[in-house]
Amino acid sequence: MIVKKFTVRQSNKTPTVSIPYFKELQKCFGFTLTELMIVLSIIGILMSILFPLGNKILQKAYITIDLQNVHQMALIYRETWEACSMPDDQPITSSKPLIFELAYRHHLNNIRYYYSNLRTRKNLAVVDKAGHDLGNLQHSDYIFLYPIPSDDPADTTPILFSKGLQIDGTWSSDSPYGTSGGIIVFLDGHTKFCTNAQEVLVDYQTGKPIQNIQQAVPTGVHAYGFDGMLW
Repeated sequence: MIVKKFTVRQSNKTPTVSIPYFKELQKCFGFTLTELMIVLSIIGILMSILFPLGNKILQKAYITIDLQNVHQMALIYRETWEACSMPDDQPITSSKPLIFELAYRHHLNNIRYYYSNLRTRKNLAVVDKAGHDLGNLQHSDYIFLYPIPSDDPADTTPILFSKGLQIDGTWSSDSPYGTSGGIIVFLDGHTKFCTNAQEVLVDYQTGKPIQNIQQAVPTGVHAYGFDGMLW
């Protein structure tokens, strides 16, 4: 058997890559700094478009939930008034006794009825089982009109509205929805989200469009917030 021997020769020369070859590699598999900046700019533009769009969609979804909640609250509020079961043993100076009545005796004992879902999405009881106080409710995003003018046109007479409504029909930053608008609920239970109250309010006597919600209810009806009477 003949065995052939092979000799491996080592070279002291360092292998080199030519510059044209390196440029070709960069061209095929990599980005130049300019190209990378262009890609990042495009991503930034897309993000600036998509994020506000996503926020708007989310906000509309939460407003829809709020509209459903205040619709139910308005119907029970009216039924409670018509059944003469609203508190009459103390003068009404704020919405607290009204909220307590709805929460403790009429099954609206969830904090999400009284806060916008844009502010909180917690499920907490408003009143404890013993009916002591409004322990988990520190304020409310909605204003109650009291007494309820139940003999007036049900489709144009408001009984609830969200905070921040001004006399010119616009909404201040105190609204849970900011200056973009707010909610008004009517005697028949239908609800509207509007940017200006003039879109939905009419004068109690003339039936003409108005901006000031005080003109939409008869004399003697007042607006009560969590901290006291507004007007």
